[in-house]
Amino acid sequence: MLWLASQALGLLFDRIGIREPTLRGSGVVAFGMMTRGILIMLVAIAVAVSDPQLALAGALVYALAYSLELAFSLVLYFGGRPVS
Repeated sequence: MLWLASQALGLLFDRIGIREPTLRGSGVVAFGMMTRGILIMLVAIAVAVSDPQLALAGALVYALAYSLELAFSLVLYFGGRPVS
């Protein structure tokens, strides 16, 4: 669930994006990306305090999803196929 929320926020920031290279657009995207990480960590810490076993399972699922996304992105990038 955290990974999906992180991806949803990432898509939102991609949509907002930096269409014109301005300082304001860069600042909004940078602040949003930092906030995304902070929010995920706060939720993960809250879960760890209430149920350590659930927190461990959540961390493992998050790490697996992140690793699969990274591997898939690298395959697409170095595969030479355009991403639409």
